[in-house]
Amino acid sequence: MNYSPISYRRVQTKLADNMKSINDFLENLSDISITLKILTLNSFGVLLVSTLTAWVGLTYVENETEELSTAIFSREVKDVIGLMKYAHERVQRKEISLYEAQESVKRYILGAKSTKGTRNPLTSKLLDKESALTVWANDQNGVAVMNPIQEGDNLWDMRIKGRYVMRETWANVQKTKRLITEYWQFPNKKTELWWAYTEYYEPWGWIVGAGGQKAALYDKRIRALQVEFIAITILLMILTNVLTYFLIRQISDPIQASVDLAENIAQGDFSERLDYLFYDETGKLVEALNMMSDNLESKTEFADQIRKGNLEADFEVFSKNDTLGLALLAMRESLLENQKETKKRQRINEGLTRFDQILRMNSGDLQTLSDELILEIVREMKAVQGGLFFVKEEENQEKYLELVSCFAYDRKKYKVQKIRPREGLIGQAYMEKKYVYMTKVPDNYVNITSGLGKANPNCILLVPFILNNEVYGILELAAFQNYEAYEIEFLEKLGEHIASTYASIQNNERTKELLSVSQEQEQELRTREEEMRQNMEELQSTQEQMRRKEHAMNRVLDQSSKKENKLSKKLIKAQGNVIFYEHILDSISLPIVVTDPNLNPIFVNETMAKRFQMRREDLSKYTDYIRTELDKIKNDDKLKISRSEVKDRKGTIAGYVKIIWE
Repeated sequence: MNYSPISYRRVQTKLADNMKSINDFLENLSDISITLKILTLNSFGVLLVSTLTAWVGLTYVENETEELSTAIFSREVKDVIGLMKYAHERVQRKEISLYEAQESVKRYILGAKSTKGTRNPLTSKLLDKESALTVWANDQNGVAVMNPIQEGDNLWDMRIKGRYVMRETWANVQKTKRLITEYWQFPNKKTELWWAYTEYYEPWGWIVGAGGQKAALYDKRIRALQVEFIAITILLMILTNVLTYFLIRQISDPIQASVDLAENIAQGDFSERLDYLFYDETGKLVEALNMMSDNLESKTEFADQIRKGNLEADFEVFSKNDTLGLALLAMRESLLENQKETKKRQRINEGLTRFDQILRMNSGDLQTLSDELILEIVREMKAVQGGLFFVKEEENQEKYLELVSCFAYDRKKYKVQKIRPREGLIGQAYMEKKYVYMTKVPDNYVNITSGLGKANPNCILLVPFILNNEVYGILELAAFQNYEAYEIEFLEKLGEHIASTYASIQNNERTKELLSVSQEQEQELRTREEEMRQNMEELQSTQEQMRRKEHAMNRVLDQSSKKENKLSKKLIKAQGNVIFYEHILDSISLPIVVTDPNLNPIFVNETMAKRFQMRREDLSKYTDYIRTELDKIKNDDKLKISRSEVKDRKGTIAGYVKIIWE
């Protein structure tokens, strides 16, 4: 027989509840005194040792009981099978029938059968009358062929705790001859846990078993042993806790005094100190707390000096591991550094604000703006000389740097000076797009191409005016004192503002120039149109005279003349428009290319021709090269291409205009 185990979910739920109870208990321990914690731990230790000892003892008793029960049950089963073999031999000798043989075995083992169909174990000749041992047998159809209570019942469909016990028994016939634990239920009785030993007797097709209730065989013995263990555990807990309590008091009192001192320190009271008699662990603890109080008091005074603004107050850390002291020193250094940085940022912001006002007020005239800027920059930076160089273009679109304004020793000096890229320090700063700062100026500095004359100052600073990665000018300063990093940063930011204003001035000048050129070309176009109109009138008059002379030919010529006139008008107008727009495109400094609908270049302005170093007459030779270069520019982050469609009167795309810009 087998039994149903406890549900896994119930075990899991019970285990979770137990763990929660343990966690709640451990959390409550945080509010318990050390004495009670140690006593609790001692009790827990005694209980743990006793529990382990009890577990070992109970395991031993259980194993011993199982072995004893196995021996008793197996002996009884073997005796029963021995009787069955003897009876079977008589059947084979035909002394008795099989039924008589089986009945004799049942009567000898379980006693005579009553009218109710039950056996009376008191009349058994094999079993001990006072023993709790029971013997039974079942056939392969599930019938209880030998049973003190249920003999003759078919137990094949009987379920105990959700299991078909009889079916499982016959499904494992080869697993007999061993002790099993299973649940069984007699009629009108509760389900009980049984120990049983079974063997299969093949001649009769019976499974014979012997066993008894586990409670009767094992539980009573275990309960007596448990009572003994509990009594011993309680006695040990009382004795060990009494001894532990007196030992703990010798340690807990100094610790409590130390706790009070630590609480005072935590609340900011550093006035109290503790004395100690013995330099043991508690004495060392008291001494450490006294040192901590002195240390914190010193740090508090230092922090108070910092609060009052005395950033120069004296303070020494107690050791290289004094994290708080080192943090306070680092905080003071940080405050000093922040104070300096704040002053620097304030100066930068105020300077930029003042110069922005100068840029707004003088943005209409580059010369006036340059004079005001160089004067203020020299005074702001306490320089002895200064010069402003702005980037300009010649007619061949080659760029150069021109000295627009300079200042030296409080006297203004105008000099006409042009510097090419890569020439001298100014040309170098222009090409590298980085400031140049020299603190060791050679004696022959005058030999270096510079716009500051022959003065030999202690330091030279050149700052480019950069906007969108393009240099618009250079500032050159000479001074007898060195400049700090934040002052150079100020000039770089000011350079961005100056570059933005200068770019705006250049755009305004280009716009005015383009507008003037456009107006002149428009006037010229109108004059040409008037001349064409007069020529057309004269041509019409001539044609009228010819029609009078030759009427027959006039009709044909009239048609040809009209078509020729329309074509001439279109050609003349187209030629004028082409010349006009070519002139406009050549006057624009940005590279421009005009393509057909298939993106093949058909025209480039002068700027684009110089970019590719070609003549416009040879445009057909550079078609593939130009298309390749335009594709490369698409992936360039610094250059952009804007494309516009060109449509005829019908709205059909006749080509594209592409402009390259930064």
